[in-house]
Amino acid sequence: MPGGDTRKLELAGWQSTRSSAFHEAGRQQPQNYGEGIAGLAWRNGRPMVERDMAVACPGRSDEAADFVCAIAFPIFVGRFLLGVMAFFFAGPHGRVGAVEIWHAAPGANELGFFDGYFGNAEVFEITARHMHFGRGVGLPGEVWSRGGPVMMPQLNAPRFLNWESAQAVGFRSGIGVPLPCSAPGTWILNMFSSDVSPLARRFEVWSVSDEDESLILRSGHCSVQGDLMRVYDHHAVPFGVGVLGMVARCGIPAVSSDFTGEDEVVARSLAAAGLTRMQLLPIIRNAALTAIVALYQ
Repeated sequence: MPGGDTRKLELAGWQSTRSSAFHEAGRQQPQNYGEGIAGLAWRNGRPMVERDMAVACPGRSDEAADFVCAIAFPIFVGRFLLGVMAFFFAGPHGRVGAVEIWHAAPGANELGFFDGYFGNAEVFEITARHMHFGRGVGLPGEVWSRGGPVMMPQLNAPRFLNWESAQAVGFRSGIGVPLPCSAPGTWILNMFSSDVSPLARRFEVWSVSDEDESLILRSGHCSVQGDLMRVYDHHAVPFGVGVLGMVARCGIPAVSSDFTGEDEVVARSLAAAGLTRMQLLPIIRNAALTAIVALYQ
């Protein structure tokens, strides 16, 4: 997040299953505008993918030795930066998961592949790099058409065009998210998970009701509880309650491993599913918060 010095980014939160040395070093060393993966995303106003850890995290390359790729995406309101969320990926080691970035230039009729990380899913990557999507076609095309997040609990034909490659590498679910960038054009983030090593065990899309100052689940799927629409049953989460409600209030991305302050119904469901980590991505359109995407592990 932008710190007191408006040309620097300070680490506001982090999560990892590995040593905390990398993140502690980041807390002590803010990233300058245009430096590091987060600073580059800020300067360019769009998602960034970097495979050279000396570039992605200058001053922390020793602590980042296990990582092979970093992806960062900024959250803007117009030209004003709210925050940057970054993911760091270790080597494949038999794990399967993918992150794609799609882009359409202003006035273009199709989205083209921009960049991404695929781990060991080489067949899926090769196919993705040669695909294009019009509005309403495929996962990125649906996101483009709707202007909001789209979740696919099952990557099946005909809705998911790259389904054969997805099945070949073990992908089971995915979500597409529009990114509010300051760079020209349309930017869309796709994330895919496998059963063996999911990027997330649970996806949720919460819609914002400004009139009631609350959040209502629009779609959700959990590897343990299945369809979450039945679990929440139109339950409303008030603005300001827990980290989820805080993101609704301020529109800033957040991560959390402490669910004690969350809405009671949400916290109970997360505990029942054995989830311990949460990442929240605000979706902003026309300078207004319209939805929140929540990922859980």
